[in-house]
Amino acid sequence: MRPLKAGSAEYCERPSQFCVVLPSWNGASAIEALLPATAPSTYSVPCVPESVTATCTQRPVGSALLLASGRPQPKLEAILASHALIHAADGEHFRVALREASQSCGLAVTEIREAELLERAQRVLEQPAARLQATVTSLGRALGPPWTQDQKMAALAAWVVLARADTPGRA
Repeated sequence: MRPLKAGSAEYCERPSQFCVVLPSWNGASAIEALLPATAPSTYSVPCVPESVTATCTQRPVGSALLLASGRPQPKLEAILASHALIHAADGEHFRVALREASQSCGLAVTEIREAELLERAQRVLEQPAARLQATVTSLGRALGPPWTQDQKMAALAAWVVLARADTPGRA
């Protein structure tokens, strides 16, 4: 293979025979330029309008946010150099956005580490792990696919939030 600029006539005829030379790109500078200049609370989040919720018999009581391991994020340059760290940072970005969205809509946010979810659910719901897992699995059969581990954990976390709202003082 030999280097060739993308878009040249020779490249367009046989692109598989060349490696493409792209202009240098400083990912860290590009991403930092996109971040809000102030705190993350600058996100704008539309909440469900009162005109829509006025006809509902149920109201949101809170929000569950599943957390990752809790390891601190490395510097942006290190993140951009690692495919795995990019995915971890992406997950953290979504958690920040969901936390901000929930809070801006007036919902209390219950944060639970994924590794501690089942133990916390057992304590709050006063049910053994096997029963909780069976119940969550049966929900998936009723709702249909997809019902992966992500959906199961989200359902269990939501159940914890609902139980806490129903019985204040439960951890």
